[in-house]
Amino acid sequence: MPLTDLLHLFSPLVTNCRGFHQAWEAPPSSSAGDALTGRWEGEWISEANGARGALRCVMVPSGPDRWRARFHATFARVLKACYDTEFEVHGTGLRGSSNLGAFGGGVYEYAAEVSNGEFIATFRSRTDHGTFRMRRV
Repeated sequence: MPLTDLLHLFSPLVTNCRGFHQAWEAPPSSSAGDALTGRWEGEWISEANGARGALRCVMVPSGPDRWRARFHATFARVLKACYDTEFEVHGTGLRGSSNLGAFGGGVYEYAAEVSNGEFIATFRSRTDHGTFRMRRV
């Protein structure tokens, strides 16, 4: 097993999901015409190694043309990782990045499109790349 896969395996041991769970349980606050704010659910798929898992997200506005995404990802059905990403509107889509640290694979870059109640994003890091596919809950 390559060292990067081993580090990814242990990253859930150093994450704290309490903030995500509080946001997920809070009543939705999206307003009419707001295509982003609220809860999303689906899966992530790594195109680098074929791994996949459940994915949940809570999107909240964090400024003009900015949203904070609180992600909860599952790997191998039992390992969980939570992290936040700031997204900015760029043209008709969103762009963002997260530094998940050495255990989590480093810096991830995201490009997303949201339409018809579906959130589709690509992700890329030094060691991984793939897709997020979610629908509004």
